[in-house]
Amino acid sequence: MAINLTTNYSKKLGLPGYSSHSFSASIEVEISSAADIPQEIARLYATLQQNVDQQILQPGFVPPGDYGMETNTASAVTPQAPVQQQTQQPANVVNMQQPSWVCSPKQRDLINKIIDERRIDPGEVELLADQRFAKSLHQLNKLEASGLIDLLFELYPAPRKQARKGGAR
Repeated sequence: MAINLTTNYSKKLGLPGYSSHSFSASIEVEISSAADIPQEIARLYATLQQNVDQQILQPGFVPPGDYGMETNTASAVTPQAPVQQQTQQPANVVNMQQPSWVCSPKQRDLINKIIDERRIDPGEVELLADQRFAKSLHQLNKLEASGLIDLLFELYPAPRKQARKGGAR
C-alpha cells in the first residue's frame, strides 16, 4: 500500500518600512511503508528548510523606510523661475507664508475640521503634536497624523446632538 506524504516549509521575515518577505515550498512523495515516515519527514524537512533559507536570502525589491509617503517633490518636477535678487528682510519680520503639511491633504483637512467643530485652541493641538511626536503639527507624517487624529477624537469627543422631544401625534 502506497502512502502519500506532503511536507510544507514556510518562512516570513520582517523588512524595514513595515514590509515583509515570505517564501514557501512543498513536496509530495509516495512511500511504501509506514515505518519510513519519520526518516522521510526528517529528510524532506531538511531539504525544504535548506532550499527556502537559500532562496529567502534574495529579497528582491525592499522598499525604503519612507516608501509610499507623500513628499513635497513638486519643486523637483516643476520648472523653476529664474533666480532673482532677494532683498534681506530684517530679523524681526516674520514670514507669513503657510507651512506645507507632510501628512495627506485629507488628514490635514480632518485635523482642521476637528479643531473648528470642537472649538479646540490650535495652540493646544500644536502642543499635543509636540508632546507626542516632538514635531510641529505641520511636520507630522501620515502615521503620526493618524495617531494625533485618534488622540483628538479621544480627548475631545463630539458634542451630543440634543434629541427633540416628540410631541403627541
